Amino acid sequence: MVWRCLCKVKITWLDTSNDLGWDIVKNNFWETLEPPWQACLDEAWKAYCSGSLPIGAVICDESEEILVRGRNSIFQTELNDKTATNRKLLHAELAALQSLDEANQPSAMTLYSTMEPCPMCFGAWYMSSVKSLHFVARDAYAGSTNLRGKTWYLQWKNRQIEGPVPGLEKIVLAMHVEFDVRVRKRADDVVLERWKEVLPEAVEFGKALAEAGTLEGLAKKGTGVDIVINRIEDMLSSKN
Repeated sequence: MVWRCLCKVKITWLDTSNDLGWDIVKNNFWETLEPPWQACLDEAWKAYCSGSLPIGAVICDESEEILVRGRNSIFQTELNDKTATNRKLLHAELAALQSLDEANQPSAMTLYSTMEPCPMCFGAWYMSSVKSLHFVARDAYAGSTNLRGKTWYLQWKNRQIEGPVPGLEKIVLAMHVEFDVRVRKRADDVVLERWKEVLPEAVEFGKALAEAGTLEGLAKKGTGVDIVINRIEDMLSSKN
């Protein structure tokens, strides 16, 4: 069933060699997303279009007003911060947290991220004054929200975590898989195997996107993130 559907997708939806009406969607999924998630996805798509992992993050106040943004830059060729020399540390959540002027910010803030934070970003969040974390997709490989409360300090600091986000999780993970397969040449390594244990459909769909070159083509065309997210959601929904 899965491969039959993917073949159909490759022939029709995933062909970016001509105009197939990517701006025409069955359901405007994008409009159902809360503003913080739209902003995170916008940063993730910018990261992807810049040649990096499609991960985005924002920090909002209690009224969901966006205070700062951040995106993954570990593979980006040109960096705004010329002092950043260790690219492995250029993660979206860390970028957002480092941009926050905590001296002039409200006490109730939330860090939103498209992916479950890694140990580094999770630790940076705990050390900040941002007390809530919301993430879209589970990361069965490097995600570290299970560290909450594991030490006296982590137990002492009151932190709230929410995630994953149903519906959006598959989209985010599929985009991540596409990048890992197409750019990082990961096909069946431990990262994808771990993700497959959580969301096998998203992993297989991401591989199909990579083989077809769909997202790469859309990035070169300058396609907006709203159109990209709506179309991916349409394709995933058509499989159910």
